[in-house]
Amino acid sequence: MLKFSIQCPDDKTEYYIKLFKDKLGNYSDVTSSGHGDLDIIQIGMHKANGLRELGKILNIKLSEMCAFGDGGNDLEMIQEVGYRVAMKNSSPPLLIVASHITDTNDEEGVLNYI
Repeated sequence: MLKFSIQCPDDKTEYYIKLFKDKLGNYSDVTSSGHGDLDIIQIGMHKANGLRELGKILNIKLSEMCAFGDGGNDLEMIQEVGYRVAMKNSSPPLLIVASHITDTNDEEGVLNYI
């Protein structure tokens, strides 16, 4: 298993993140992809790890990559790449680490940035 995806009411997201983190301890990482969606993943098996592996295959450094994100499950990926783009409606931690902020998902932020 790489990931469990769980959906909860949006206003309960932080409650469930804390609950699962407390119960699962060091066995997994718990994050949110936004809108009440939770991801429980194996430690270290986040999107940045996937880009690192892809970079090895394609001979592209993380510093040469661009990534777009809007939720907590994008945080590691955004922190690792050279061009860090967050949607305007991203979670606050993502907005802090992004080097660029584009329009929201509903406003075609990725397309507008490209």
